Amino acid sequence: MCLHPLDVRAPPALSGHLTYYYWKPAHIDDQTVIAVGVPQRLLARLFANVRPEAVIGNRYGVRNEEVDRVIAVCRQPVMSLDRAWSSLQFYD
Repeated sequence: MCLHPLDVRAPPALSGHLTYYYWKPAHIDDQTVIAVGVPQRLLARLFANVRPEAVIGNRYGVRNEEVDRVIAVCRQPVMSLDRAWSSLQFYD
């Protein structure tokens, strides 16, 4: 998903949530991943280098499910996301 106003080319968004899980491309380029709201303990299992970069806020005071979620940059995969994908499906 690329919603940047300057049309920055970004890799496709991936998710293991519900049916998005089935939209995985044939191969995931996992050398650098930007993870949004993914638990730190899960990222630590998948990557040797996980660096929190930001926390989602809302300057208008509107509380929603995204507020306070961490955005992390992940590098140095411990295992490929292709291999780990079957364990990344979730339903909540």
